[in-house]
Amino acid sequence: MDLHTFIAKLAKNETNLKIPTYDLCCLAALHLKKKETTFREEEIIHLFEDISETVTPNIENKGIQISSTLSRFQRQQLLFRVDVTNSLSEGEYVLTQLAIGIVSFFEDSEKLTQESLVLLTKTLQSKLSEIKGNAARIVRDEKWISNVINPLQVIVSDLVSGIARRQRGLEKKQTEIKTQIENLLHEKWADAIDASIELLDGMRKTLNEVYTILQIEAPQLINTLQDIEDLADEFIEKSAEKNEVKVALFEIQKTIKRIKELEKWAEIRSAIWSAYYQRIHRYIQDIIRIDPKRAFSTRLTKQLIHWKNDSFSLRVLESSSLKVFREITQKTKKTPVVRKKQEEVVLEETTLDEELFNDLESLVLSALKENMERGLAELTEIVLQKVPKETRFRAAGRVAALVVKHCNVTSKREPSWVTISPDKNDRLEIEQWEITKRDNT
Repeated sequence: MDLHTFIAKLAKNETNLKIPTYDLCCLAALHLKKKETTFREEEIIHLFEDISETVTPNIENKGIQISSTLSRFQRQQLLFRVDVTNSLSEGEYVLTQLAIGIVSFFEDSEKLTQESLVLLTKTLQSKLSEIKGNAARIVRDEKWISNVINPLQVIVSDLVSGIARRQRGLEKKQTEIKTQIENLLHEKWADAIDASIELLDGMRKTLNEVYTILQIEAPQLINTLQDIEDLADEFIEKSAEKNEVKVALFEIQKTIKRIKELEKWAEIRSAIWSAYYQRIHRYIQDIIRIDPKRAFSTRLTKQLIHWKNDSFSLRVLESSSLKVFREITQKTKKTPVVRKKQEEVVLEETTLDEELFNDLESLVLSALKENMERGLAELTEIVLQKVPKETRFRAAGRVAALVVKHCNVTSKREPSWVTISPDKNDRLEIEQWEITKRDNT
């Protein structure tokens, strides 16, 4: 039915529903008498009298109360008269679907658990596989209606509704646990921490299990339904009862949508409970454990309640400086320590004169011919004995350069230094090199 048409119909008929506590108790009593589907008026009156004794014991005229309740039930379409006798005589009545739905909502709903969800999803998968097999084999319209369409409309729909009903029961349980935790923390404060955490962990475990199962089972159910949908599309082309097959397609699409919604619901509820779980843990950690005896929160609450009469503020005493008498000492000005800047000494570059250099090269070549097997240190010592004392240091470097120029030299990885003495009063340390003759020398 179109939404606007349905709303207009409700408004035109001035449909309303008002159920006081006494009426709800009477409906519950009728619904819970499961052995009987119809009720005689006499049985209803006796049952309502028992309810009156419990719920409204102070009512004087109970007959008028019962008669008004029975009239309201019929007027609000909660109770139908099903007998065909004279309306003035006592008749038989039956609860409507509306009344059953109202009472079922307030009943202790079945909670969605890991065990119940696995049982329902496995049963639903088994039934869908059976319907899929029937849809693949059957070619006659009447068989298709009885073995495919009817099971989809009744059995599959009831199983999905069973999951949804337990889903609502789990939502109701979440609300109850939240209220229980809040009451525990309010009444018992620090003594309620362990009990509250236990309730939080239990619900979180249940929601995680439900979400995990739906993540596994939901895709399998949807795939099987889509296979049945493909078979229905093929069958509708050769079927004479096209409208009936279209009904089956509609039921399949509706079931797929409900399964997807259920999976999304489990994901959202798991995330919401995780956030609530963290918030309660932060409250316990940041408030209750810091103030376990509730002293600070109690004082703060009292101050907030009586703030208008006795406004509070932060009062701080100004600290005065401590005055101490000291001896006055005259400060003397310290003269900075300075010295006169000295002129920089420029060292003159000195080099060996050309004649001495030529003599040094001839001395090196002569020593190499006679002492080739010796190292650089011994060779330098022989040459420096023939050089003036004041030029020996500079000449030592020239000797090394000339040796490299005319011979091959090698040095150890770890250099060794040798002390040489051109004379008794003169000592130098020279890095030792091994000298070998070049082929072209």
